[in-house]
Amino acid sequence: MHSVIKYIVLLALLAAPLPAFAWTISTHTCAAQVGGGDGSDLTSSSIDTSGTTLLLLYSSVYIGSGTVSVSDSKSNTWNGLTNVADSRNSRLFYAYNATVGSGHTFTISASGASLFNGAFCIMSVSGSLSGSDPFDVQNTNFNSDAGTLTTGSITPSQNSELIVSGFGSAANNSAPTIDTGFTIIDSSTGAGHDLVALAYLVQGTASSVNPTWTVDPPASNQAGIASFKGPATARRPIGAVLFR
Repeated sequence: MHSVIKYIVLLALLAAPLPAFAWTISTHTCAAQVGGGDGSDLTSSSIDTSGTTLLLLYSSVYIGSGTVSVSDSKSNTWNGLTNVADSRNSRLFYAYNATVGSGHTFTISASGASLFNGAFCIMSVSGSLSGSDPFDVQNTNFNSDAGTLTTGSITPSQNSELIVSGFGSAANNSAPTIDTGFTIIDSSTGAGHDLVALAYLVQGTASSVNPTWTVDPPASNQAGIASFKGPATARRPIGAVLFR
């Protein structure tokens, strides 16, 4: 009998994708000007950002304070997304490939004006796209005399992105909430119209998202939402299989 050798090659048609990374939400803090403040810059307490790569900050100040800028004790470069200008100026900032470490503080300043009714929240994360800018898409929204506010819809361009939403409000002494699976990482609920909050969602399959913030009592509200890319996902190859 002659042996018959059959070769069956199973082509790799792409098995289920395996994430090549995981987002890790690390440290966070908020700062607020009690009683409206005295016009001075606002600086946070220090946190340890060691091991993280992306810093995210959402600020909200009285609109008469003018344009807000961000600096930190590690001299990072901060990128500001669209400013929401209504009764307040609210804006999401981020710094990527950031210099991090212990004793890390953050400051917001008003360009050419005094800073009043200011507040911000900051979070540090790891898992972002390395080397280049991880920012993907954004949206903003605002209203007046309302108890709810949608952020505006975004659709990330790839799977497993980190979606971050910030919220600023003139409501006093109120703890905001947000729906559609977002987690509030931190918020400030002090007096003086300085309510601010920061929330996140790690999305699986990329799809449209438009969360709603809720606050009581009704007030003038602003919100921003943005997504950030992680490294490209990896797939598990199937090698050739030999049968005899």
